[in-house]
Formats: sequence, C-alpha cells, structure tokens
Amino acid sequence: MIDLTAISQWCIAITGILVFLKYVSAPIKALLENNKTAMEGLQNAINKLSSDLKDNDYKWAESQAHRNRLQNTQDKHEERIGVAEDKLISHDEQLKTLWKEKVDKR
Repeated sequence: MIDLTAISQWCIAITGILVFLKYVSAPIKALLENNKTAMEGLQNAINKLSSDLKDNDYKWAESQAHRNRLQNTQDKHEERIGVAEDKLISHDEQLKTLWKEKVDKR
C-alpha cells in the first residue's frame, strides 16, 4: 500500500532543499561571484597604480635633472647679464665723458 505520510515527507524534504538552494544558496553564490569580480578589479587598479608610481619615480628623477640643467643655464645667463651691465655702465660713463668734452669745447 502507498504510504501518504512517507510521500509527503519526501515532498517536504525535496521542497526544503529546493527552497534552500533557491533562496539561501543562490544569493550567497551571487554575492561570492560579485566579490570575486570586485577583487579582480581592485587587483587591476592596484597593479595600474603601482606601475604609475614607478613611472612617476622615473619622471621625478628626469624632472630633477631637467631643473638642474635649467638652473645651470640660468646661472650662465645671469653671469652674462652681469658682464653686459658692467659694459653698459662703462659705455654710459664714456658717453658722459664725450658729451662733457664736446660741451667744454664749445
């Protein structure tokens, strides 16, 4: 004879397993998949930042060398400007002397 109690117990057990899989296990699985995707994205971002920082260190050294070259060039120009100013003062004094002599001759 068919035992309705046993069949109903099996149906309830199967339904419980299906409910567990659908409403408890599936969201956890989706959450773990989303977490894995987020961690991969985070790892990619960390790798990009790391390479950018290495690039920045290289550019920093290059930039420092460039500033040093510019400073040396500027120092040379300042020396040349100093010499030109001295010559200009000397020429100005010579002109004053020549004008004074021209005025005195009149």
